[in-house]
Order: sequence, then C-alpha cells, then structure tokens
Amino acid sequence: MRILRNLILLSFVLLILQIVAWKVSEYVLTIGFMCLIFLAINSIFLTIYITKRKPISIYSDLVVLFMVFFTLYGIAYPLDYTLGLLHDYSYEQVYKSIVVYVLASISLIIGISLSQALLKSRDHKVKSVVQGLHYSSLNFAGITILFLGLLAMLYDLYRLGGFNVLGVANRMDYFYAQRNLGGSTLPFKELTGAGFLTLAVSVNNLKQVRYLLIGLMVVCSFLFFGMGSRAYIIIVALPVLATLLHRKLVTINTRKSILIMLVYLIMLSPIFTNVRDSIITKSDLFNLPKEDWAFSSGETGAAFQISTKIISNDGWNGADASYITAMMYMLPSNVYLAITGHNKPMNLSEWYVSHYLPYTYKSGGGVGFSPIAQAWMNGKYAGIILVYMLIGYLISRLNNKGLLKYILIGLVLSFQRSSFQSFFSSFLIMSLALGGIIVISVILSKRKASFPYEANLIK
Repeated sequence: MRILRNLILLSFVLLILQIVAWKVSEYVLTIGFMCLIFLAINSIFLTIYITKRKPISIYSDLVVLFMVFFTLYGIAYPLDYTLGLLHDYSYEQVYKSIVVYVLASISLIIGISLSQALLKSRDHKVKSVVQGLHYSSLNFAGITILFLGLLAMLYDLYRLGGFNVLGVANRMDYFYAQRNLGGSTLPFKELTGAGFLTLAVSVNNLKQVRYLLIGLMVVCSFLFFGMGSRAYIIIVALPVLATLLHRKLVTINTRKSILIMLVYLIMLSPIFTNVRDSIITKSDLFNLPKEDWAFSSGETGAAFQISTKIISNDGWNGADASYITAMMYMLPSNVYLAITGHNKPMNLSEWYVSHYLPYTYKSGGGVGFSPIAQAWMNGKYAGIILVYMLIGYLISRLNNKGLLKYILIGLVLSFQRSSFQSFFSSFLIMSLALGGIIVISVILSKRKASFPYEANLIK
C-alpha cells in the first residue's frame, strides 16, 4: 500500500503544478506539461513495479506490456499536437482528453496496486487443475487447432474474393467484401494464435523451438504481405515470445529487448502505414504532407482522436456502449433478439465510422475504436475511474493465470484501439479454442503426469 500512497501523493503534487502552469503558460506548453504528467506517472509506476516484481522480460509480463502500450497510445497524438504537426481538434478538446487519460492512468495504477496489496495479504497458491498432459498429446492438439486456423484463413479469403482481395494493394477490397457479408469473418487469427500458443507451451528442446519460430515467421510474413495487417501479427507472435521467455527456451538481453521494441515501434509508426497506403492508392510515398509523417498518424493516434471526438460530444445517437451488450454480441442474432427484445446494435467501431466518417464507411474502411471513449460513454469521469480501476485490478490478477495471461498478452495492443465487443470476442474465442485443446489433450493422455516444467502454465 506504500506504493499506492506515494503514487497518489505524487499525482496530487503534479496536478497542483498543472493548475499553476495553466495560469502562467501558453496552451501548447500546458498540453505539453500534461503529457509530462502522464508520462511521469506511468514511468515512475513501471520503474517501481519492475524493480519489485523483477519479471523475466517486459514481453512476458501483462501489466508491463499493458502500461507501455497504454502510455504510447495516450501520449502520441497530444505530443504531435504540441509539436505543431497535427491540429485536427481545438486546444480545449485535446486538453480535456489528455486530462481524461491522466485520470485513467491514475485509476489504472490504483487498481493494479489494490490487486497487488490483496495478493500479498493472503497465502496465494494456485494449483494446476490440468494433469496428465504429455507433450505429444498437447503438441498434436496444438497442430490441429493451428491447421484449422490456417484453413479458416484461406477459406475466409476465398469466400471474400480469393486473389482479388489478397495482397496489400487489395486490402480495402477485402474490407469492402467483408462488410458486404455483414461484417462477418471467420476467427482465423484467434484459432491460429491459440494453436501457436499451445505449441509454444509444448515444445521442449531447441530443435522444436527452431521449427516453431520458422513456422511463425512464415505465417507472419503472409499476414504482413498477404493481408497488410500488423495487429494480426502481434496477436499471433507476442504470446509465443512471452511463453518461450517464461520457459527460458529463448533469452533476450537488453540490446535485443530494445531492438524488439524498435521493431514494434516501426510497425506502429507512419512508415508502415504510409508504405501500405501508397501501395493501396498508388500514390507517391515521398510527396506526402508532413502531417502524414507525424508518429500518431500511424497506428497510435486514432484511438486518442476517437476519444477526443466522443468526449467533445454529449450525445451519441444510435450507439450502444454497454459492456453487457458487448459480452452478448457473439450470441446468434435470433437468440440475442429473444433475450433483449431488439436486434443487435452496430459494433461501436462500425457505428463511429458510419456516424463520423461516412465516406470511409462506404468504401469498407474503419478506424477501430477506443476503450477510453467507451468508458466515457458509460459514465463520463465516474465511468473512466471505475472502468480503469477494474481493468488495473483484473490485469494484475490475470498476470498470474497461466494461459489466460498469454492470451491477453496477444490482445493487449488491440485492446487500446478496439471496442470492448471486439476485444471480448477475440478473448472468448481464443479461450474456448485453448479449452478445446486441453480437452483433446486430456482425451489423448492415457496416464496422469504433470508437465516436466512449471505445471502452473495452465490453470
């Protein structure tokens, strides 16, 4: 609780300094100062957390990864605004949004700290509920689910148009065809991710690790060049890296860790986005305006802009931001109608683009959504505080929950730029797929035995 008390005190002092800065500085400096507050709060917390927890790697700890990506997505756009690279919104709008992000950050840290305090106050021993799973049975089940995921991906491409929607240049045709089919797509990324995660759990020597990584690189290369997607790559690859690091089958030093982070930043940067868009639109990459090269013009700025738009408006006609609705969204339409008495509303990401960007919607495009925006729609400041305290508490608790932790590690980035419905659907499908893998493995196992390494990988 000492950490929590110190963080609250620090936040209070920084907010007092911000009030003073508001009175004596120009508006850009004020927004810049709020960025410093946001960055300072998160950096200090991460420093304390990593010092005390000593994770094997930042890539194998759910709390660290969540805080890193939350900070990146929260600070990228206001920093570009401060530097004068982007001015899509007024000062008042950007300032109010960054204040909301600071509040969310404090709430997130309080939730994490409360969870850590409760874990320390009890003898927390988690027992494995899965026994008798041999490497061979688990390996076979993982390969089976992986094969089904790849088969679903190929069939999904086929039903949407085959080679006509394949490749970076045809990316918008893929989304347009998908929307014409009611926005439905087969859960190939979740099945593929579950298959690779199971294989990462089951490999037990360097030769198998080498084959696993080769297969992972082949699939990620297809996702990159065939579909132009960075989110799919992270969903599939990050849990594998985290699992192998946890099992100490691969090791990375500080230099390699920084290099991996640079690769992620390049993928999230406007370099990736502009190259992809130049291929799609056949435009000259070197004649783009400077605004397109602002860092938040890549992947990291859309969620903040969506939050700003939502926070700046009092009404959201046609939107259903309820978390209960989001969790029920995977039900068949007739079942949903029978339970609720009305048809399914639009997914929040589709609602936003149809409401605010109708041209993009008609062409099949999208911009995702924002968890900050959805929390705001569920209670404004109170919604931000309660939702992000709960998120902090849950990610801290689930950080000790074996395979659930690694599923969430794969989804931690997409969470920052999605509606809760999209996140929850992916989480549920991957959890069910892994549950199926465990069932298959139990059936195939003929004698009881624990894993020869940490049995608490599966709980």
